[in-house]
Amino acid sequence: MAEPVAGQVAAADPTTAAVLGVHVARANKIRRLRWAAVGSSVMMTVAIVLLLIGDSYATAAYSAVAVIAITIGNAQNLRAAGTDGWIPAAVAAMAQQPWRPVTARVVRARPWSTLVEIEDQGTFTPLRVRGLPSAFRAMISRTGTAWVIGPHGPWTFLRVTGSHTFWAANAPRRTPSPGALNERVDGAEVHRRLARHLGIPVVTVLLVAFALLGMGFLVSVSWPGAWIAYLLYVLLISAIALRTERHRLVNSRLPRLIADAHWTRFPVRLEPWQLNAKGMTRATAHFEVDGTHRTALLPAATADVLGAATQEGALWFAQAPETGKTVAVGFPNCPLLAVAEIR
Repeated sequence: MAEPVAGQVAAADPTTAAVLGVHVARANKIRRLRWAAVGSSVMMTVAIVLLLIGDSYATAAYSAVAVIAITIGNAQNLRAAGTDGWIPAAVAAMAQQPWRPVTARVVRARPWSTLVEIEDQGTFTPLRVRGLPSAFRAMISRTGTAWVIGPHGPWTFLRVTGSHTFWAANAPRRTPSPGALNERVDGAEVHRRLARHLGIPVVTVLLVAFALLGMGFLVSVSWPGAWIAYLLYVLLISAIALRTERHRLVNSRLPRLIADAHWTRFPVRLEPWQLNAKGMTRATAHFEVDGTHRTALLPAATADVLGAATQEGALWFAQAPETGKTVAVGFPNCPLLAVAEIR
């Protein structure tokens, strides 16, 4: 995999700039919506209180589920809005500094943060990295290296070998104890973890829908019309979830597609692409097999895969890229995967 260009400021790399642009746009959108989120939660809470005071308990129960769903969604937005303070520092740092390689080791892993210790010019620095997925954590353990920018104020920014995605990090509250987190980190395990991270089983959406439907059945004992109302509610929630997370539904095929991977490299030419609000996009790659032109449609490709393919001028295919097949593409032993439909 091509490494960051030595001495080049991070923002000069088009893929890094695109990833940073997604973070900035998302933060701006959340800030605009934060007061709307607070307002809608307050109004829905008042509504449910008024319903509880009245006699229509069935309607109150139905509304309570709606309030819970809306409140959870708003809480996610407000939580994101409260953790984007690193973005101005990232914009400034990446416009001024290049990525630099450091020695790194994973000290502790938790669901929302990972403790990583880096050695930079003879100085050991512990960093609490926000939201680092296990596949990227495994890549640090596998290579013993990382790339960093900063510190800029309290923030340092970190990425792993082969990836353009970066994470914000700052000093932990406590100094880590000696030792490292031991993980099995061969290339196949990196891919398996990434496949689980990128996808979401369809059964998860169905279980949520049936849970809501079950609550509707309980309410229907006292209000027959609630069954129809709940059915419509379940269909609405499912449709929103499927539309919002359709990229994860596409990527839910990745674990199966990489189960018996035999990676083969093909030179490719990518059509121009632009990331969406999820940091993904629909991309098209052109390549040849034995002199025959083929097209690979990537319905939910990440910036990592597209940036690496642009740099390398190639993609690796997990299976033979035959017309009509759906295969996994990416780069062996790196946290880079996507689904491709061969045409």
